[in-house]
Amino acid sequence: MTDEKAQRIVLLNHLRSRSVTRAKEQAPSHAGAELLTEIVARALETKWAIEFEGLAEDKDTFKSEDERIVAGLTLPALRLRTGSVQAPSKTKEGYFSLLFEHLDPSRRSFQVVNLDSFEGREIEARKREAGSTSAHVVIRVPKLGGYDDHMYRCVIESASPITRSRIEWFLCRQIRRLAPEWAFPVTYMKKDKPKTKTYQYTPKLELLADVSRKLGAGSTAGQKLSHLVFTVREEKQSVGQKTLIKHKDFLADVTHRISASQGPASEADRLTWAGQLQAYYESLGFKGRVYFRSAQGDLIGGSVQHHQLDGAQDLLLCPRDYIAKPDNHKPWSDGLDSQTVDDMIALIEKDKLWEHTK
Repeated sequence: MTDEKAQRIVLLNHLRSRSVTRAKEQAPSHAGAELLTEIVARALETKWAIEFEGLAEDKDTFKSEDERIVAGLTLPALRLRTGSVQAPSKTKEGYFSLLFEHLDPSRRSFQVVNLDSFEGREIEARKREAGSTSAHVVIRVPKLGGYDDHMYRCVIESASPITRSRIEWFLCRQIRRLAPEWAFPVTYMKKDKPKTKTYQYTPKLELLADVSRKLGAGSTAGQKLSHLVFTVREEKQSVGQKTLIKHKDFLADVTHRISASQGPASEADRLTWAGQLQAYYESLGFKGRVYFRSAQGDLIGGSVQHHQLDGAQDLLLCPRDYIAKPDNHKPWSDGLDSQTVDDMIALIEKDKLWEHTK
């Protein structure tokens, strides 16, 4: 048997920056580099770049970030341990390298076995220590002064329980903490006079997988695409009255259910069509779910509730590649590994990996 270098799986994604608002006008957009720079600064300068799972909070719950952290220390958490920035120039793209760590206070021991006697024992954590796993994420941003479409190539080290959904949740929560509120003015005409109203908006950093490239390869034999469901929460709607001049605005959830029978006859073409639909609706602010029908007639789809299933879904939906695993690789690291970062940047720069397959 030949010696093969151990490898790690990495996921090929895009990070999208967009803003959502209830206003009819487009909210201000923020470059990914702008938001990421502030989040990395929080990680390097404070202990606040951490989000606790299950911590109930609103504007009035905690008076300070330090108070929030004290309240969440017994809960599982995702933390940005460190980060580095290779600033873009007029001739070169920039890179953000992030090291996430997941902290689990319930994991306080692990087992080892003696190779001579095969006797096992548990190694216990000290007081106030928790089990931890880390994962690298590398994001490319455009050259200085270059065109920025707010979609950025992103490579994620696959390391459950640090999943795409958890990383996106962390980034969006941290953005909300960067400012007390995000708002922009909208000027409109009322009785032939200009009026200005201030609307709140929320910047987001979202991870998108090129589903059209992976659905065909990831779906198992005997499964066929059934339908797609796209939902947007609290979208503003209008109800017309008997007189056209009168109308009433209200908020409601909007859901579109699209049957796969409306797509191409070929299953491969249908999956590409589904990926294009998903990209279109997500650009409008919808959240999508894809459902398959198995050979037994059961529907496969819906929300993922467990991080291990969440990680499996990442491997199913995302294009992936491999990087070398260092000889001294461990599930947790206290700092960015330069070789890992270089290998991930090399994948980002391979244009063929990011081209759509037909």
